[in-house]
Amino acid sequence: MRQALFLITGLLVFLPLPGIAETLYVTDKIHIAMRAGPGKEAAPLKTLASGTALEVLVKEGSQIQVRDPEKIEGWVDAGYLIPEPPARGQLEKMQVQLQQVQAALAQETAKTKELTDKLAQPAANTPPVSIPAPSAPGNTLAENYLSVGWLIFSFAMLIVGFFAGIQWIRQVYRRRMGGMYLRI
Repeated sequence: MRQALFLITGLLVFLPLPGIAETLYVTDKIHIAMRAGPGKEAAPLKTLASGTALEVLVKEGSQIQVRDPEKIEGWVDAGYLIPEPPARGQLEKMQVQLQQVQAALAQETAKTKELTDKLAQPAANTPPVSIPAPSAPGNTLAENYLSVGWLIFSFAMLIVGFFAGIQWIRQVYRRRMGGMYLRI
């Protein structure tokens, strides 16, 4: 019975689930209708795309009278309006800023390289200065054995701690049971 339970659990854990493979995303690009009057009964004037900036004129419950950038006035449902531009518009703005910063960084990198090259050229009156190369840490045989020694020591301490913990738990149970020890 117990082996069957382990087998079933193991199969469920390692069995691929069909719903996990598909990934879907929600789009934030919507179009709403600007209407001639408040309510859904009014005739639509035009369609507004996501991210259109609207000037608020009048608020009546869940309907808001707005003016679009083309100076057309109409009514829209307040549930579709937010005080910040949508993520798509913010992303496009940030990408433009990123390109500007990358261009400025490229210019500054070129200036830095030019100045570094000028400093690297020795002056006519000064003798060349030799800078000793930093010594790389040697990878000697003794260092390898020291590393392996610490690794073996740490595993030995881990094993000793594990078995000491088991013995400690057994002693706690023996004290609680009045000196008896039950083997499970």
